[in-house]
Amino acid sequence: VMAIRDSAASLTPCRTTFRAITATDETRWLRESARPWREADGTVVWAGVWQDDTPRMRAEARHKLLMDHAGDCIFVLSGAGRIIWCNAAARQTFALPGETLVGRPFAQLTDLPPRAPELEESEGLGWEGSCELTAYRGDGSRFPFEMTLSEARSDGRLSLIVIGRDITRRRDAERRLAESEHRLRLTFAAASLGIVVIAMDGRIEFYNPAFESLAGEGHDSLLGVNIFTFLPDGLIPARGRLPPPGMAFCVTCEPRLGDGERRQWRLTGTQFLA
Repeated sequence: VMAIRDSAASLTPCRTTFRAITATDETRWLRESARPWREADGTVVWAGVWQDDTPRMRAEARHKLLMDHAGDCIFVLSGAGRIIWCNAAARQTFALPGETLVGRPFAQLTDLPPRAPELEESEGLGWEGSCELTAYRGDGSRFPFEMTLSEARSDGRLSLIVIGRDITRRRDAERRLAESEHRLRLTFAAASLGIVVIAMDGRIEFYNPAFESLAGEGHDSLLGVNIFTFLPDGLIPARGRLPPPGMAFCVTCEPRLGDGERRQWRLTGTQFLA
């Protein structure tokens, strides 16, 4: 209504989009373009067209619904690197309302180097691809951010698409895993019992110092050596007769060692999936 009143007051073209309810209660979107003039009696009349804009409006609504329900942060930037649009995940992750994000240089949200002022807008940020960097929330707190940047052109104009996510939990999980693996390796290396990991065909894939001492001299490295170099054939159960993962078998034997001395080994083994 305001657009029509303004058009009548200024006699400028009226371009609006409005909803209409059909006889079957279906909502349709119509786009109007009309030019006004004033009759001799002072009445303002318009001549123009209405176009059914329903497919475009529905497509935009579906697009907005999809973008705002995406788990990743999505930014659309101008060629100069300023934020044109962002989705709900971006606003939530960076703890900033949309109105304070739109128009802001994206580089202010991360430690991404800012564009050189002498670059033309058509040149973009100068790179595409994925990276991990530090990002900043509205309260100034920092968090690790993984993002992918790609360039797109429409009607000759350059836009930049940023898709990213907060990877704090992943970084924490990686740190805990690295610490766990480090503790396991220390325990493995310090164990007084010989421990060896072998493939199903008998090749040694990993061993600790205690097993190397048990095996004696004669090998620069035991990696790749077949365990049956030391053990009698058929001592370890074949694949089909191995206990399931989590259960163990136990055998005893006299190993064949390079020094020729007789020793007794007791082997306890468990298969696992790797």
